[in-house]
Amino acid sequence: MVVQPEPSVSAHGFTRAFPYAYMLLVVPRIDIREGRCEFAPSAFGPHLLADPVQMAMLWRVQNAKTLVLTDLPGDSREDRRNVEAIKSVCEHLDIPVQVDCSQNPELDPSVYLGCGAYRLILSADMDASRLHELLERHGARRFAIALGRALEQRGIAAIEPFDSAGCCRYVATVSPRTDPSLHDWTPFRIAIERAPRARFSVEGATVDYPSLLAAEESAPTNVDSAIIGPPLYANRFPCQKTWCWNRATEVELSRFTTATVADPSVGDSSGRK
Repeated sequence: MVVQPEPSVSAHGFTRAFPYAYMLLVVPRIDIREGRCEFAPSAFGPHLLADPVQMAMLWRVQNAKTLVLTDLPGDSREDRRNVEAIKSVCEHLDIPVQVDCSQNPELDPSVYLGCGAYRLILSADMDASRLHELLERHGARRFAIALGRALEQRGIAAIEPFDSAGCCRYVATVSPRTDPSLHDWTPFRIAIERAPRARFSVEGATVDYPSLLAAEESAPTNVDSAIIGPPLYANRFPCQKTWCWNRATEVELSRFTTATVADPSVGDSSGRK
């Protein structure tokens, strides 16, 4: 006989019928332009690090299992600072690094595989012949397709041409809802039947902790991760300790260890607040 656990209610008021039964992997996104981190206006805190390597290592300290680095185009096609920055991140981290090059179509995506990237996120608008060439050369598992809101707008038709080409990983943007429990996951559920190999990372559905819990409760099992950018840098998640250290120099980034977390209510070791 299977005994179902009693429903539990989180501190944010969400009932969880199966607590801890299903969790989305949170994937921090780091936007990089001209070799430096670029933050949204909502970002704040003393430890927003401009160096992509330091920012990536800080997320690693916070136990990130993988990261997405976004290659944002600069003023010049010949600008290689993003490439060098991403290569350096790959060299310093001990976790898989994904590179979103969907916003910089001018650059050959293969460059980032040579830098040590585990997976590349490509635009759904990429030339079909170019996509097939990349898939044949490197294998479909090295790539994900950025669908934007196409899955919401067009349904399963948005992934059918990529599924037939062997792709199985997609990044889909989900429109934010006032009530996060009301997200429409229908296209993802249809994909389970029509494209059973497909796995999705979502953006937009998780803007704070309650919406993350809601997504974990309602998203189908082919949605396994949430890529989160600006909300993380705006401290929308109460479990974040990234911005709580007294001094950035206390964080041993090179060893992936954490410094003592400061209690802002009592001040630092010198007695100052």
